[in-house]
Amino acid sequence: MSALLWNALQAAYGKLTASIVFKDFKDCLNGRITTNADPNIYFDKVFGAYACIKAADVSIPPQLQAMITLAALPQKWEMLILVTTGDNTLKDLILSDVHTAVIMQF
Repeated sequence: MSALLWNALQAAYGKLTASIVFKDFKDCLNGRITTNADPNIYFDKVFGAYACIKAADVSIPPQLQAMITLAALPQKWEMLILVTTGDNTLKDLILSDVHTAVIMQF
């Protein structure tokens, strides 16, 4: 009985709609990293949002994910843009490299 209820709930409410995917995308665009808070909070949200977007069969290239995150850096840490982009070709630029650089800076 509980499996039937769970399946019915998932069928009714477990769909990724355009508005949900847009909210996740907007969260990625509007997120900001600050120098006085643990950046892992930001990255947890961003990694989760990109996973939900991917689950909806929407593709955001890894390079664009990394550049969106670089745009979220505080002005004080903008040198990480040169460090991260200078160490990678555009083809190799990925979000985890930005994550590593930000965590090391923090």
